[in-house]
Amino acid sequence: MVKRKKKSALTKKIEDPNSSYWKRKVDSAWGAIIHAAGGGCVCKILGDCKGPLEAHHLITRGRDATRHDPRNGVLLCSYHHKWSKKCSPHMAPLEFAEFLQRFRQDVWAQFLMMKDDTPMAEKSYKERREVLEKVYMELTKKELDR
Repeated sequence: MVKRKKKSALTKKIEDPNSSYWKRKVDSAWGAIIHAAGGGCVCKILGDCKGPLEAHHLITRGRDATRHDPRNGVLLCSYHHKWSKKCSPHMAPLEFAEFLQRFRQDVWAQFLMMKDDTPMAEKSYKERREVLEKVYMELTKKELDR
């Protein structure tokens, strides 16, 4: 009788296309795409941007169907992302939505179109990573860090 070697926990996670391993990989790929798409802070019109740029989900990342859709992201400086009481999606979500409607119609239109169009919804995290890898390569002409 030949004893088979037990698989490590990491090997099991890598083999499962819906594991937390792949979820973290695709989260990282999504953020890299939002940064690569560029455009600077969407709040730069206000003139008081502070801190490094951060990727923000227009529709909450808790909604898995749109979590990794590249259309669901914008760049914000850390101040406007988390701390501004006049235009932060986390501190003042209504004011942020009004700001987008008024000054960034392009981003607002992107948000409205995406609400019901969710091409990533049926894909595993591993498949999503593969899709985002292609998008990233198109944007930057280089591969994501593995």
